[in-house]
Amino acid sequence: MKNMRIIVIKVGSSVIVKKSGRIDYNRISKIFNDIIDIDRDGYHVILITSGAVATGSTSSFSCGMTKKLKKQFFASIGQPKLMQFYSFIANQHGKSVAQLLLTRNDFDNREQYFAIKNTILMLLMNNHVPIINNNDILQNKNCTFRDNDHLAACIGGMMNADSVIFLSSTDGVYQYSFQETNHKLIELVKDKKAFDELYQYIRNEQSYNGTGGMKSKLNAIKLLFDLGIKSYIASGHLESGIDDILFRKVNCSYFEPQKSKKITGIRKWLTIGAIPSGKIYASIIGGNVLRRNRNRGSLLASGVKKISGFFIKGDVVSVYNEDNKLLGYGITEYNSSDILSIIGKKSIIIIHANYFYGFDNEYF
Repeated sequence: MKNMRIIVIKVGSSVIVKKSGRIDYNRISKIFNDIIDIDRDGYHVILITSGAVATGSTSSFSCGMTKKLKKQFFASIGQPKLMQFYSFIANQHGKSVAQLLLTRNDFDNREQYFAIKNTILMLLMNNHVPIINNNDILQNKNCTFRDNDHLAACIGGMMNADSVIFLSSTDGVYQYSFQETNHKLIELVKDKKAFDELYQYIRNEQSYNGTGGMKSKLNAIKLLFDLGIKSYIASGHLESGIDDILFRKVNCSYFEPQKSKKITGIRKWLTIGAIPSGKIYASIIGGNVLRRNRNRGSLLASGVKKISGFFIKGDVVSVYNEDNKLLGYGITEYNSSDILSIIGKKSIIIIHANYFYGFDNEYF
């Protein structure tokens, strides 16, 4: 996998589903043409697709359904239709496809996380295009991804992708003034300060930036930025190829982090997949140690201020400083009840550096 060049392409519903709810056959065919071209350049493509709910929404249904149940109903009907189209078009281009429907909980379990990773790897090595969607049938907020942008970022991180491309109805992030006609495409973001300023701006400018779709993409790019993975936001309706997006020959927003990807194994899983069982609050000294050694810091009992929640040895916990800022995730060496009795003691490791990952940003 070290030498495998992987591109993750996330396709929004607005790209592949017409306003009528019918699948845009020509657009999907164009995407697979582009995938063939990217293959020739030596890349392997993973496709993250929305569209199941929109595709199923053309079906008739009985009244009396709740909004949540209606979405599950449409997703269950639309997903096989969506895959039928993808499979038919892929076969015309000499490609085979495979389907993965995933939930957030699939990433929480380490064994499942690595099983998903290895399955995707085997599919790529055997010339299949993995087509992945959030499992919309399971609409519990604790087990589902927030959206497919979040899913794309997690898959990109898991597979150590070269780039993640978000295809949407717009060709990037725009900086608006108070006059809506005066706007500027943000073509390049390459440092954390610039990204943070852009993120705050988009978050505060809902009236000019639509429904929150752009905020969702920037949330996902936060994670990719921290992992050192390049990302793009571009229009999914371009007539030129996706490879033109990679080489920035078309209008798009490009996010170029300045750090290399060095996170592997358990610490990569902590960054992407883990869901904490409880919280540990570090003292000022303990928090400073973790921040100074961001990826290799250990948390000692002498650096713990308090804990919150119930957890046992081997659970993942989130670590906060005294100002309630998230520092990172780690695997605890002690039960929560045991930590209470050893807070403040020296030379006792609560979270070892090999099982801690500190965040530059807070995600989702």
